[in-house]
Amino acid sequence: MTKTISATLGVTLLWSSFLFSAAQAAPIHFSSGDTFHAEHLQGLVNLTCQDGNHREYTLVQCAGDILSPGEFDYLVSDEALDATAITLHNKVGRRNVVQKRKYSSALKRSTTRYNLWVWTLTQSGLLDYGKNQVSYDLLRGGKSVGAGQFEVNVEDGGVKQCGDYSMFSGNIMDCRGQTATVCDQYFRMLNYCQ
Repeated sequence: MTKTISATLGVTLLWSSFLFSAAQAAPIHFSSGDTFHAEHLQGLVNLTCQDGNHREYTLVQCAGDILSPGEFDYLVSDEALDATAITLHNKVGRRNVVQKRKYSSALKRSTTRYNLWVWTLTQSGLLDYGKNQVSYDLLRGGKSVGAGQFEVNVEDGGVKQCGDYSMFSGNIMDCRGQTATVCDQYFRMLNYCQ
């Protein structure tokens, strides 16, 4: 009798735990939807740098990727969730990318945006080209109260060539290889090759 009760209790506890997780797994998605469009941008900048009377010239080959409709986005839920944070997980190439944000049940969304595409030394984009199976954990007080998965597709828009452009910089180091800010400014000035 004791074994039967233990087995029944174990099944009951497991079943109620499953129901609680399923109840918390309300549909969630990014506010911009589940389909994004990525394009590789490239172009040439004729850069003039001047520091006092010293002037240097260089050609800068710029390349970068852009995600539309945006590289950062809120995670939204169709109904209020009993969670205070949401952790997203996705495999991008050989890397596991994990991002955690606070969640507001009053707003039915994350309180800050997730980084979907930008890669720097300190941050990693959550998405990759093609189909992304993004897993999520709903957290309350640091404990999991639900989990699930949703799909996000990133379409490859190919390469866009921006026109050649001449720029001036008051920082002589821009002509000596520190060109990241030059390329960012170039793409913004040419409206991302639109």
